[in-house]
Amino acid sequence: MRGARRAVAVAATAALCFALYVALISEIVWPQLVVAGVAAVVASAAGYAAARLLTSGPERPEPARRGGAARAVAALPVQIVADARWLALPVPSGARAEFRGPAPAGPDWTGVVTLLLSAAPGTFVTQVDPERGVFVLHRLASGPDLVERGLGR
Repeated sequence: MRGARRAVAVAATAALCFALYVALISEIVWPQLVVAGVAAVVASAAGYAAARLLTSGPERPEPARRGGAARAVAALPVQIVADARWLALPVPSGARAEFRGPAPAGPDWTGVVTLLLSAAPGTFVTQVDPERGVFVLHRLASGPDLVERGLGR
C-alpha cells in the first residue's frame, strides 16, 4: 500500500511538472514533450526523496520548530516581492548580521533554515555555526526580514 501511495504522489507531482513545462515552452513538438516527461519524472522523484529525508528520522523538528518554519514559508513570497525593490532602487552595499535560529536540531533542520533564509534576494547565509544555532547573514535591508521574524518566534 505504501508503494502505491508513493507512486501516486510521484505521478501526480510529475503530471504537474509536465504541465508547467509544456505551459512554458514556446512550441510544442515531440522532442520537447519527451524532455518535459523525463524532467518531470526526475524532478518529482528527487522532490519526493528530499521530502522523505527532511521529514523522517530522529532529527525531525519538534512541532514548535515546524511552526516557525511554516511562518517563514508563508512569509517567503511576500519577502521576495519586497526584496524586488532592490532591482529599481540603488543597491546598498549590505551589512553582516547574525541570526540566532531555533535550538539546533541536526543537519536537516540547519539546511532547511539556511534555505529559507537564503531564498529571498535580500538576504543570504554566508556561514553557519550549527552547535550554537547561529547563522551569519549578508543582508541588504537594515533589519530582519519577514522570514527571519517567522523563524525567530
